[in-house]
Amino acid sequence: MISFADTIEQGFAQVLFKLPNQKAEVWLDDDPGLLKIEGEQFVIQPFENSLPCLSIRKQKQWNPRSASSESSESSVIAQDAEANYLSTITTVVKAIKAGDLQKCVISRVKEVPKPTDFSAENLFNGLAATYPDAFCYVLYHPRAGLWAGASPEVLLQSHRSSCTTMALAATRRYSSTIQWNDKEEDEHEMVVGYIMKALRDSSCTNITKERRQTSRAGALAHLRTPFTFESPDPWLTALKLHPTPATCGLPKLPALELINELEPHDRELYCGFVGPRWNKNSMDLFVNLRCMKITDRCQLYVGGGITAASDPLSEWEETEMKSQTMLRVL
Repeated sequence: MISFADTIEQGFAQVLFKLPNQKAEVWLDDDPGLLKIEGEQFVIQPFENSLPCLSIRKQKQWNPRSASSESSESSVIAQDAEANYLSTITTVVKAIKAGDLQKCVISRVKEVPKPTDFSAENLFNGLAATYPDAFCYVLYHPRAGLWAGASPEVLLQSHRSSCTTMALAATRRYSSTIQWNDKEEDEHEMVVGYIMKALRDSSCTNITKERRQTSRAGALAHLRTPFTFESPDPWLTALKLHPTPATCGLPKLPALELINELEPHDRELYCGFVGPRWNKNSMDLFVNLRCMKITDRCQLYVGGGITAASDPLSEWEETEMKSQTMLRVL
């Protein structure tokens, strides 16, 4: 298997990924670019729908080798991030109470040193071993850089005419006795309502909303409501769903405007979607959560859904919990 270091040096694109509870695959593309109409390809859609969708074609494939995962000590850089985030959340809560906005997802970037013995292959092995139920990946694309993630959230999975998606919103540290509060349940139901409307607007049929449940994702727990349906065009349905209120807000356009006004960083691939598109009717697409961009440092992207009932300190603590998904593997 060609290493990610060699891929980057040669200007190729490469992705190492695994679907939940399945074996890993490695794809290499020596002429990467934008999404193609036909052919097996790994799609990379940034958060902003206006930005082009990138792809890594399945030109060559290998069975990934296992590598020993050696831990290295790295201390998190002390930042003034908490005060800034608390101030931003306070501003968002006031905006929601004063207007028609119901929810807005605000993110931040937590930077940590890159381990001196960093290896993309070792990182993937750690993610796959730690989060077998998640969609795990490490990818490099010349137009996007080097990214890694372990997402618990399906945007759309389609095989023939049968499709699934989910509402995944509200976060707690996992325990067997979780009692969700009104704020968390309301936040979740906003996503449920949005998805139902988006599916109907996309001419989907046989829509079934399944029972809401508590879903575990590593050390975290979320409220999850699965949907099954049939779609005349799964790709267009995925674009209609993205971004959901779980990653943007509600209503969508005012939330996007507030995100662009208040967030000091470009989300890039964070809260976009990634995954293999096998053909025009078959795909496994996941929301790009619990992810990071790797340069000379590791930039972890984390966020939370803000409503009128949000407490700024609790929202900060939630983002700290979410950052542990990647930090524990680093």
